[in-house]
Amino acid sequence: STRKESSAASDVYKRQDSSPSQGACTIAADADYTVAETANIVNTSNGSFPEAIFLEPGFSGQLINLGSITATADDSSSVSALGIYVTNDSFTASITNTASITNNGTISATATASGGSSVYATAYAIKSRTVDGSITNSESITATATAGASGVSQIFAGAYGIEASDVNVDGAITNSGSITATATASGSATTNVSAAAYGIEVNNVKGSVTNSGSITANASGSGSSRLSAKAYGIQTFGVNGPITNSGSITASASASGTSSVGAQAYGIDTSTVNGAITNSGTITVSASASGSSSVTASAYGIKTAIVNGAITN
Repeated sequence: STRKESSAASDVYKRQDSSPSQGACTIAADADYTVAETANIVNTSNGSFPEAIFLEPGFSGQLINLGSITATADDSSSVSALGIYVTNDSFTASITNTASITNNGTISATATASGGSSVYATAYAIKSRTVDGSITNSESITATATAGASGVSQIFAGAYGIEASDVNVDGAITNSGSITATATASGSATTNVSAAAYGIEVNNVKGSVTNSGSITANASGSGSSRLSAKAYGIQTFGVNGPITNSGSITASASASGTSSVGAQAYGIDTSTVNGAITNSGTITVSASASGSSSVTASAYGIKTAIVNGAITN
């Protein structure tokens, strides 16, 4: 197909409100698009799913951000804010092996929820399904999620700097800038109150995940019982390709309640390592928890269940 150059005047640029499939800027799958240094793409909504930029399934173009991309969601119940969101269909990867997403500016996603029977706030600076191409950050990515209420069934706050289902053999996630994810949950719930922050979260890594910049994940929870806070610098379920850190990774978790209180912090967390994890930088983790009974706090620089490959520090 013929590559399309996206612009404000083109038919792939659409102003929307809060549909999960229509962002402030929708970009065709084979389009090239650059957000200029002076540009500011903003999608702010009291609804549930504002996206600043939505990329169509099977994205094969190049998206370059030199300016500012901001998504903000604020509602009383369940909200999710997405800075850049790329999805897939049944036949193609979200980001094909010819595609790239490059951030040389700022990307920010902020979600706040404060009421309803169940309270969920999730913020994704960049969210993708399968990555065959590349996602690169050289400047600033921030995701902030805040959830708080009293007397509800559940409270959850989740913040994700970069989230992808899979990074395939030809795929790469590279950070030389800063990624910050902050999740805060507070209040009382009949089931649980939980906060989870992820700098980079990937289901399976077959390509590469590389950090030479800084990744920071902060999770905090406060309230009554059944409370947890978990922070992950880099989290994945399986590693077949390399994960390399020559920069800094910081994960901090804190939880304060009455009973059944837990805080866990992970610099790099994975279930199985068949490839390699290499650290020549710094990994700093801290966890604190307080309560009257059933209180746990744990911090891991690198944690894995099964190692068939190599871990080098």
